[in-house]
Amino acid sequence: LDPAKYRLVCFNNLGSCFALTLDNSGNIYTAYCAATNAPMGSTIVGSTSGSIFKIPTGSGVPQVFCNIPDNLAPPVTCNGNVIPCGSPNTCPPGIGDVCCDCAHSGQFFASCLAAGRIYRISSAGTLIEAFDHDTNTIGPPIREPGNSYDRYAPRGERIWAVKAHAGRLYYSVWGQEFACS
Repeated sequence: LDPAKYRLVCFNNLGSCFALTLDNSGNIYTAYCAATNAPMGSTIVGSTSGSIFKIPTGSGVPQVFCNIPDNLAPPVTCNGNVIPCGSPNTCPPGIGDVCCDCAHSGQFFASCLAAGRIYRISSAGTLIEAFDHDTNTIGPPIREPGNSYDRYAPRGERIWAVKAHAGRLYYSVWGQEFACS
């Protein structure tokens, strides 16, 4: 990267993030994800393992955009230790991906690694509905009864990438892991 063209910024207070998307105004959105293999929690007030963060164009000050209900509060307190393949997960999984559907009112979609659901979110950060891949149903964006959200959904139900294009939502399912049972 040419430093003259790009301003590289590191936000240590966001914790471990993987998802990254932009809206029509150039605001950046990201979310906590334990799949980074050495997860760290966020120190931003109001954040949980289900937080989607907004980094506004101009100020660049990260803030919580929304919290999906599949989260663990208080904020994730993972300490950055590597979680080896096959070891018990000591941190909540978080969000797999976030995308902005810039062509349709700037709505967002986010995948939850703990529930295998995709959330539809308004451009204002309001949860609208949830799609459950395992049951192929759309329902209210509320917590699943009986799910503690402290571990990944089973492989084959674990939603990862989400991408809106031409009025459709495409997504991927995490079905296997190389060299991991």
